[in-house]
Amino acid sequence: MLELFRRYQKFLFIVVTAVVIISFSFFGTYGSISNNEVPDSVAFTAVDKSSVYASELNDIIALLDQGQKASFNDGVMEKDILEAGIGEIIVQPYLPKLGADFKLRHEKEKNFIPYTHPGAPFIGADTMWGYFAPDIKTNLEKLKSEPDAATLSAFKTRANLYLAENRFPSIYLKQFVRYQEKQYSWLQPDAELNYRDLSLFGYHSLQDWFGKDFITLVAKYIINSAKIAEKRGYKVSKDEALKSLVANAQASFNEHKKNPAFRFPTLDAYFRQELMQLGLDETRLIDAWSKVLLFRKLFQESREALVVSELPYKDFYEQMNAYVDCECYKLPVEFQLKNMHDLQLAELYLNALRNPKETKFKGLQSFPLEQISSADEIQKTYPELVKRRYRLKFAAMDKDALEMKIGVKSTWEWQLEDKNWEKLQNKFPELALKKASSEEEKLNMLELVDSKTRSLIDAFSRAQILDAHPEWIKEAFESANRTEDVYELRAQGGEFPFEGIEKRLEFFKLLDSAPINEESPKLISYSQDLQHYYHIIVVEKPQSSEILTFNEALKDGTMEALLNKTLEGQYSRIRSQSSEKFVNEKGDFKPFQQVKEQVASIYFEELTKRLEREVEVVKKEMPTFCDFTNKEQALIAVSLLPYMKKAWQNVKDDKDIKSYLAQEGKVEPELSNQFKLVHSNERILFAKAEEYGVSDEAFSIDSGSWLEPRYVAGSGITFLKLNSNGIVKSDDSLHAKVIEARDLLGRGLSLDLSQNLLAEMQAKGAL
Repeated sequence: MLELFRRYQKFLFIVVTAVVIISFSFFGTYGSISNNEVPDSVAFTAVDKSSVYASELNDIIALLDQGQKASFNDGVMEKDILEAGIGEIIVQPYLPKLGADFKLRHEKEKNFIPYTHPGAPFIGADTMWGYFAPDIKTNLEKLKSEPDAATLSAFKTRANLYLAENRFPSIYLKQFVRYQEKQYSWLQPDAELNYRDLSLFGYHSLQDWFGKDFITLVAKYIINSAKIAEKRGYKVSKDEALKSLVANAQASFNEHKKNPAFRFPTLDAYFRQELMQLGLDETRLIDAWSKVLLFRKLFQESREALVVSELPYKDFYEQMNAYVDCECYKLPVEFQLKNMHDLQLAELYLNALRNPKETKFKGLQSFPLEQISSADEIQKTYPELVKRRYRLKFAAMDKDALEMKIGVKSTWEWQLEDKNWEKLQNKFPELALKKASSEEEKLNMLELVDSKTRSLIDAFSRAQILDAHPEWIKEAFESANRTEDVYELRAQGGEFPFEGIEKRLEFFKLLDSAPINEESPKLISYSQDLQHYYHIIVVEKPQSSEILTFNEALKDGTMEALLNKTLEGQYSRIRSQSSEKFVNEKGDFKPFQQVKEQVASIYFEELTKRLEREVEVVKKEMPTFCDFTNKEQALIAVSLLPYMKKAWQNVKDDKDIKSYLAQEGKVEPELSNQFKLVHSNERILFAKAEEYGVSDEAFSIDSGSWLEPRYVAGSGITFLKLNSNGIVKSDDSLHAKVIEARDLLGRGLSLDLSQNLLAEMQAKGAL
C-alpha cells in the first residue's frame, strides 16, 4: 500500500489540490451569491415614517435579550422598562396577541418544583428564599396561582419575579445551600448540586421569561422613542455611546475577573469576544446603543427637571432619627423559635430532659427545666443526647491496607497449597467444577474465572494470610502515627472516630476499665469487625456522662435525626388510625419522607391545641404581644411566654436575677446555663423600632421604664429597660427622602410620558 502511494504521489497531490481549489471556489461563490440573494428587509415603519430594517431591530433585540448579565447592557430591560413600570404600559394593549405565548409558559411554571436537598428537606430553595429573598417566594406562589397568564396582573407578577431572581440569582442559592450543608456534620453534600440548574423554571434569558414577541415590542418602542428624542433635539455622539459601552464592559470584566476560570487577560480581548457572541461589529453595536441612550435621555431628563424641597420632610426625619438607649433581654438564639419545626425540636428536647417516661408535650411548659433527669436515665430512652468525654491517644489500622502489602507471588503460593485450595473451593464453588491436582491445573482454573471473581479470590486469600499472622498488625502499630485529642462519644449518633465499632457501650466499658496513660492488653489491637484495628491508650476518662445542650444537639443534626426517628416510629400507629390520608393511588402506604409534615402535625396535635387555647388568652391580656393574625407565629410566640413574663417581672423587681442571667466571670454548668437570658445594650432608632417590637410611645417614656415582653419575628420574645433617649443629628436620611420623593414623582411623570409616546406610536402604526 505504501509503495502504491509513493509511486502515484505526484498524481494524488494534483487531484487533491484541484478538489480543494474547486471546493473553496464553489462555496466562496455560493456564500457571495447567498449574501446577495438575502438583502436586509424593512422590519417596520417608525413613528417619523422612516424605514427600520430587520438588522437594526435584531441588534436591539440581541442587546436586550441577555438582560443586565450581558457585558454591554447595564440593565435596560430591568431598570428602564420593568422596574419603571413602562413594561406594563407597553404590554397592556398587546396582551391578546402575546397571551398564547404567556399561557404556554404558564403551564410549565405551574408544575415547577423548587430544589430540595436530598438528605435534608429543611435545606432547599424555599427555605433560602424565605430568609434571603422573600420576594421570590411571594411572587412565585402568586404567579403559579394566577388563573390566566394573559392578564396585566399576571404580567406584573412575572416581571416582579424576574427582577427578584436577578437580585438573588441561582448561583447565590447554590452557595447558601453549600454553606448550610457545612453546618451539619452528619449531612452528606449533594453530589449533583454543582451540575443542577437551580434557575427558576430553567430560564436564562429574557426571551425564556417573556418570549421573543414581547422583546421585539420593547425593541420597537425603544427605536421609536429614540426617533422622537432626536426630533426633540436630543443627541448622542458615537464617542458618548462608545464610552458608555466600554464602561459597561469594564464593570462586567471586573466582576468576571473574580472567577478563577475566567480566561480573558485584557478588557480588549473580552470586548471582542462579547461582540462576536452578540453577532455584531463595533459600528452596529454603537448604533444600537445610541438608540438606547436616546431613549434614556428622553425619560431621564424629564424626571431630573423636577425640583423637590426638603422642608416638608424636615420634621418627619427628626422624628425618624429619634433613638432610645436600652437594655435588651432575650432568649439564647437556639430558643428564639422561628417556625413550627423549631418549636417541635425544642419540645422534643425539653420533654426528653424533663423525664423521658412522663407524658409527652410538657417540655415547653416546664421551661427552663428546674428538674432534669440524670444522664443515666436519659441514656435508656435517648442515648443520642448523652455523651462521655475521653482524652485518648490512638492509632488506627485498616486490614485492607495491610493485605495490599502481601505480594502477588505470596498470594499465589498460598492459593496453590493443597489445604488452602480446599478452602478456596469451599468458598468459591466455580473452582471445584474440575479436578485440579497439580499447580499448573490450579493456575489454569484461576485463569478461567472472570476478573471480578478473581479479585474476590485474591482478597479472600490475602485476608486468610493476614489472619495467620496476627503479629503483623502489632508490628504495624509500632510504626503508626498516634493521635491524641478529646473525644465526646455517644452510645448512638454524633461523630464517632472509630469505624467498625458498632457495640459502643461494650467499647465504653473497656475504656472505663483501662489504666490511665498505660497500655491495656484488651486495647493493644482492638477490633469488633476484624477489619478495623485500634491501639488505644486512655489519657483521661470522665467521672460521669453528660447531657448535650440543645445548641449542641441542633448543630450536629442530632435533634433533626431524633425528630425523624420519633416520627417514623409513630408513622405505623398514626396511619393505622387514619389510613386514607397516607395511601397513594395504587393503595400502598406513602413513604415516610413524603408524609413527614402530616405525621408531625398529628403527633404534635395535643401540643398545638394547648397552644391555641393559650393564644386566645394572651390575645385578650396582651393584644400587642405579637401578630395574632399570623396563626403559626402566634403559636410559636406564646410557647415560651410564661417563662419570659416571669423573668421580666423578677428582673424588673431586681429579684433573683442570677437565676435568669449568666453571671460574668462565673463558670456555670453548660446544661443549666443554656436557659439563661442574653443581655445586651442597644440603641434603637425610631425607623427600626419594629425590629425590636418597640411602639412609638417608647421614644417619649421616662428613663428607667420597662416595656413588657413582645414577640419579634427572627429574635423571639424580647423585653426592654429604657435608659435614655434623644435624636441623631444627620442630614443623610433627609437627603435620601428628598431623592426618594423626586424618584416617586419622576416615576409618575415617566409613566405619563410613556403612555403618551405609546399612543403616538400606535396612531402612526409604528409598532
